[in-house]
Amino acid sequence: MFEGFKIQNTLRGWRRNKSDESGKGTVIFKIIIYLAAFFLMILFWRIAVPILLFVLFVYAWHRNQVEEAAKKARQEARMAAAKEEWLAAQKEKEIAKAKLRDSDIQPEPYTYEIGRHANETLAMRYGIANTVVEVTPYFYYAKGGAKIRNPDRDTKRTVDGRTIKLRKLEKVIGKEDQYIVELSDFRNRKAIAVIEKGTEYVKTFLPIDKDWFEKHSKLEVLLKGNKTMRLSEIAKTHRDYILKIM
Repeated sequence: MFEGFKIQNTLRGWRRNKSDESGKGTVIFKIIIYLAAFFLMILFWRIAVPILLFVLFVYAWHRNQVEEAAKKARQEARMAAAKEEWLAAQKEKEIAKAKLRDSDIQPEPYTYEIGRHANETLAMRYGIANTVVEVTPYFYYAKGGAKIRNPDRDTKRTVDGRTIKLRKLEKVIGKEDQYIVELSDFRNRKAIAVIEKGTEYVKTFLPIDKDWFEKHSKLEVLLKGNKTMRLSEIAKTHRDYILKIM
């Protein structure tokens, strides 16, 4: 009986020791798990944070690119609209300008181009010299290299006018491209100008007096196409001639 009790106690002690060892093993296992989880967490954040920051950076960059593209598109749309508006306004101006230019009766003066031949006929038949003063500015270099203009030493010379302002009053009946005009820059003197419709150019001036070519044929021969005379000289010759025969 005593031997049976001793064996039973021995078995109980072995079970208790085994239970204690099992408990210690569970605690150690848990510690290992916690440590592994902790290190994994540290490792995850060391990798995840840079990745997250990179993703945020890429997102911010992409968003900025999209906003910039949208902004650029809006600006281009505004510029395109402004350009279209400007082109439409320019087209309207050109249409209005062409309408004024080609009207048989003009409500206001129009500036036409003019060449040597038309200027000669204006001087020869009306005594008007369509000239302008051309100024070539004089510059000198002062101390320090500054470029300064001295108007008192400008070079001035009289040259043929390249434009003339006139207003059509009416079309000459039965004559193509001939108009009675007033010369806006010459006290609204009346004259007959030949201007082809659709052009910016005065071809020539014809005399208002129908008998001009018969009465003043010698003057026409003397002055027509005379390249040696300035417009002012042709105009003066006309005036002297007309005063002489009056």
